[in-house]
Amino acid sequence: KLFEDFISHVGSQIESDFSLLGKTCWRILKGKKTSNNQEIGIAVSMAEQVKDYLTPKECLSIVKEVSGKPIAEARLILSRMVVEGLLAEDVMWEDGVQVDVVRLPYQRFSDHLIARHLLRKQNLNTTSEKTVRQSFYKNRPLGKIFTVDNYGRSYQMPGIASAIMLEFPERVKNVL
Repeated sequence: KLFEDFISHVGSQIESDFSLLGKTCWRILKGKKTSNNQEIGIAVSMAEQVKDYLTPKECLSIVKEVSGKPIAEARLILSRMVVEGLLAEDVMWEDGVQVDVVRLPYQRFSDHLIARHLLRKQNLNTTSEKTVRQSFYKNRPLGKIFTVDNYGRSYQMPGIASAIMLEFPERVKNVL
């Protein structure tokens, strides 16, 4: 709730400065339905790719689509979201190459937003106990989160795994 309030407060000034609809920053981060019933947003894309970061280009595309602004203005909105702390720029190594990435700024908040998208119906089938179990097979998006690292000590994505464990009971309480 605190992070949602923070995003609403900081986002409202950005929205005002760029003549955006209210809660546009929240929709950029959390996601929104498009006219063809698809969902787009930074957390949505992270969940679909089962990772906790996106490239700046991917983020820019999301900002442009959600805001409805031209690419130059979308670039300014994205930059402002970083400056104001709604997003964080980072660098990581991928296959020995330094790559610029964008993350959600608070890890626990990020983990829960991604987990909520991963627990949606397309990934968590709550039809029966059997289908719930099948949703966590290692070849499925939810199962990938619980893959153990090379040392056998931790999950590959422990923060998201923890968030899923906290969000999971609420999703299956009427099934199991």
